[in-house]
Amino acid sequence: MGSGYASVIGLIIAAGVFALGMQKIGLVPAFIDLLKESNDIARWGASFGPFLLAVLTGSGEAAIWAFNQAVTPHAASFGMNPETLGLLCAIAGQLGRTASPIAGCIIIVAGIAKVSPVEISKRMCVGMLVALVFAALIMV
Repeated sequence: MGSGYASVIGLIIAAGVFALGMQKIGLVPAFIDLLKESNDIARWGASFGPFLLAVLTGSGEAAIWAFNQAVTPHAASFGMNPETLGLLCAIAGQLGRTASPIAGCIIIVAGIAKVSPVEISKRMCVGMLVALVFAALIMV
C-alpha cells in the first residue's frame, strides 16, 4: 500500500510540475485564449483535454490535477462556472484513465484475464468516449 500511495503522490507532484511547465512555455495562456473564443470550444477542450492526457499517462488524477491547476481557475473568463468545469474535468480524467492501456487497473484486470491490456482498452474506449460526450453535453 505504501508503494502504491507513493506512486500516486509522485504522479500528482509530476502533474503539478507538468502544469507549471506548460504555463512557462506559454501553452496554457494560448489554450485559455482558444477557450475564450467559444463556449463550444471550451466544452470540448475541457472534456477531451483531460481525457486524452489521462489515456496517455494512465493516471486520471494527474490529468485532472494538471488541467484543474492550469485552466479551471480561468473558467469565468470564457463563460463557464469553475465548479462545473472542474467536475467535467474530473469525470473526463477518470473516463480517460479507465480507457488507458497503461492504467494500473487495466493492467491488473488484463493479468487476471490473461489478455493484452490493449485489448481491454479497445473495448473500454468506445463506451468511455460515449460517456464523455454525454457528460460534456449535459454538464456545460
